[in-house]
Amino acid sequence: MIKSIIVDDEQFTLDEIRDTIKGFNELEVVEATTNPNKALEMIKKHDIQLAFLDIEMQGISGISLAEKMIEIKPNIEVVFITAYDNYAYDAFEANAIDYVLKPIRVERLEKTIKKVLKIIKTQKEIKKDELKVRFFKKFRVFNEEESVRWRTSKDGELLAYLIENVGIPIHKEKLIDKIWADVDLKNALIYLQSSIYRIRKLFSKYGYEDTIKYANNSYIIKDIDIDCDLWRFNKYLNKKYILSDANIYEYEKIFELYIGDYLEEDAYVWAMDMQENLKHKYLKLVTNIGAYYMEKNDFNKAIEYLEKLIKVDPFYDEGIKLLFKCHYVKKEIRDLKKQFAKLENIVKEEYGVHLTEDVVNYYNTLVKK
Repeated sequence: MIKSIIVDDEQFTLDEIRDTIKGFNELEVVEATTNPNKALEMIKKHDIQLAFLDIEMQGISGISLAEKMIEIKPNIEVVFITAYDNYAYDAFEANAIDYVLKPIRVERLEKTIKKVLKIIKTQKEIKKDELKVRFFKKFRVFNEEESVRWRTSKDGELLAYLIENVGIPIHKEKLIDKIWADVDLKNALIYLQSSIYRIRKLFSKYGYEDTIKYANNSYIIKDIDIDCDLWRFNKYLNKKYILSDANIYEYEKIFELYIGDYLEEDAYVWAMDMQENLKHKYLKLVTNIGAYYMEKNDFNKAIEYLEKLIKVDPFYDEGIKLLFKCHYVKKEIRDLKKQFAKLENIVKEEYGVHLTEDVVNYYNTLVKK
């Protein structure tokens, strides 16, 4: 038996929906109330899987009430009730299963109930370790079977920002400033609540419960058990490290995570500082790997890594000078000159400038020896 609850500020609507539900043996109405607070108490006490919510009530919106219910029971499904067809958009923005227009049409409500029952019965629990999150080049969330397709692009952007700031409470007005800066505050709050609702439902779908907390007007995402390239990258590079035979393989795997700049294709304005920070860590890592192989007299391997550095930043002098040194030590003066000419052409064609004075002087010192 699937337990449900109905919340509406009109008693007539409550009675109408409850009477229709009686025709479905699989569905039970635990409570039909005009009091949102009472509804929340019932959610705490009973294993309620489905809520019918008036989208516009005195004192609280249906979307806000749905959000509070999700905090208590992440798996709950929602059907919104509204007197206005234009609220249908808000209902689907909140990722509700469906919506029902007032005055209630029995045929339409029955169709909705059948749809809900089918969805609840066919829900599958997916193992937590299957969920993967990628930040480098483009933000993606996926598992072995599917990639998440966002209802709106802002859902993905909000989740990316929350994961970037994992474990840190972020005030709702700051989230609005970062994600919905061009929207008036009233609508931005609705969009924020709707996105949080959908993100919670997303995590719930994949078996992750209670991932986003709300307190003191702030949202916080927990350090959940997902495969996240950003977290792995920072785990290794936020600490001091010295490359050795014992750990070189691990750091080469971290190097492979950097398939493009942080959120490069998404171009989120708020991500720019982190993008530069991670790029610097990557360039330092590549330089250190190059130096490691140079000490091992494996100059070809060192050159292989250092040439990849140039593709990310042709102005990273430390790595460029090490690349020149590798060619010099190998007595490849012709290759050294080719490398210099190639670099000079890149910065001139793409940036309209020349290599730094430091790099040019170092190059001249090597070729004149």
